[in-house]
Amino acid sequence: MEFRITYPSKVLTPFVKYYWVFEQNYLARTIERGIPIGCMQLVFHRKNQVFSTAINDYQPKAFVDGQMSTYWDLHYEGENETVAVTFTPQGVQTFFNAPMVEFFNKNISVECLGDRPFADLQQTVLNADDKMECVGIIEDFLLKRLVQVNPDIAGCEYTVRQLESNANVSIKELSNMSNICYKQFYRRFMSNVGISPKQFAKIIQFQKTLSALQNGFNSNLMELAFKCGYYDASHIVREFKEFSGYAPNEYINMYNPFSDYFLQKELIQNRAYDKTCID
Repeated sequence: MEFRITYPSKVLTPFVKYYWVFEQNYLARTIERGIPIGCMQLVFHRKNQVFSTAINDYQPKAFVDGQMSTYWDLHYEGENETVAVTFTPQGVQTFFNAPMVEFFNKNISVECLGDRPFADLQQTVLNADDKMECVGIIEDFLLKRLVQVNPDIAGCEYTVRQLESNANVSIKELSNMSNICYKQFYRRFMSNVGISPKQFAKIIQFQKTLSALQNGFNSNLMELAFKCGYYDASHIVREFKEFSGYAPNEYINMYNPFSDYFLQKELIQNRAYDKTCID
């Protein structure tokens, strides 16, 4: 198995969290649990396609992975080689000609975007000789799309940062700080990020819990709940089941906790992953 992370060039860091490449040959059908990560992605399957219970079908060869509100299962079989870009929550809308909420809980094929440059990108990535070459191809494509940046990105980024630091912050308070009415604030966040601010905050809190577990937090459930901003142990169990299908102890027994959202911080501490950066 190979799983490699590459960070974007400096100019793209407000818009792209990282690129990732995954390759494995599955000798038998294998089921993996997918969980919400708080970010949208552009995904390319260069070999076998993957069946997803989120859409009850095989994922397209190239697709936009919208914000997801709950868990799903992925069925792998045979040779798999996936190349993807994980966007920042506030930066993803820069590259698409549609409100991000239209992708909510969906895997939209690149061919259905009605955007010729994306269709050309699909062919180039799928036909490239080397999987790591694909990362550079995608990076060049995104740089060319940075012709006009949405003026809302600064305000949206501020909201995202506030929710990252405190998932229990009042959404109404955030809207007041933005000097716009609550309904307009809500609609703008949904359009730019692809999910409601309240649901986004819950997913970030869940990802923060995964990050704590990944970093070896092994105290009792009550202390874990307080560390990650939950009211009590029952609260963390309820939301863990909502986003993973398991209680925290059940999840740990089945999977190695891993936070996709707080990945950069973890990679610095965990040398098991190959970390590179585009200059």
